[in-house]
Amino acid sequence: MRGKREAVAGAIIVAAYIASAAISGHLSVLARRPLLEGSGPPPPYRWVKPPASLAATNQKPDSVKIPVKLSPPERGAGVYSTQDLQATLVVEPGSFAAPETGSLTLSVTPLDPAQFAAPAGKLTIAGNVYKIEARTAAGALVEPSKEPAHAVLVYPLTTVLATHTLLTSPDARTWTPVPGTNDSPATQQVSADVTKLGYFAVGEAKRKVTPPKKSGGVVTVIVVVVVVGGALGAVLWRRKLERRRRAARKRRGTKRR
Repeated sequence: MRGKREAVAGAIIVAAYIASAAISGHLSVLARRPLLEGSGPPPPYRWVKPPASLAATNQKPDSVKIPVKLSPPERGAGVYSTQDLQATLVVEPGSFAAPETGSLTLSVTPLDPAQFAAPAGKLTIAGNVYKIEARTAAGALVEPSKEPAHAVLVYPLTTVLATHTLLTSPDARTWTPVPGTNDSPATQQVSADVTKLGYFAVGEAKRKVTPPKKSGGVVTVIVVVVVVGGALGAVLWRRKLERRRRAARKRRGTKRR
């Protein structure tokens, strides 16, 4: 009997959990998050010029210059990142159309977006602008023209619903969204294949949250939980009364003897 009571109690708890989850998700889209997450949030974003509220704790973002060997077997392939991992370029073998016996210098430099033009439309730049370029020893620019490179930028944590896309520009005067951008809110980063280097940034477009229409959905869930809980409680109570009656009849029979 104890096992049955525990099973019934468990069923009531599960039903209550489902109801509370439905209510929280109905009230706010931001509340629809898993209770268990495998890892903690990404580290704080490092700004070139932070918002005033973050100035006291902000750390300077990293820039980097990395030698890229074009000789076999790598042929320029590699994952080239700033130390803070806010900007990364993944290069396939043979992507750079340059002499295989030579080498390049890949540089990644964070910049203040306030120095450059804003994107068109409703997009705003989230985080820093990054200038990424590859040059030969003679100073000539080289593009990943044979095979696309894969650019990855991290963006700051946002407290509003928004979509993000990778923006690119040859001069930071006009921005173009990169087709096929993958936005990963869980890791706060965008990524896309690129065939031209230059200036890169994360474009953010805030989304309007339309309040859900009034419906009986939440009320129905609550009613179901109450009814189910009440029914289960009534069953347990009837069983308890029945045990008491059997015990009373047993005692009366013993006294008569």
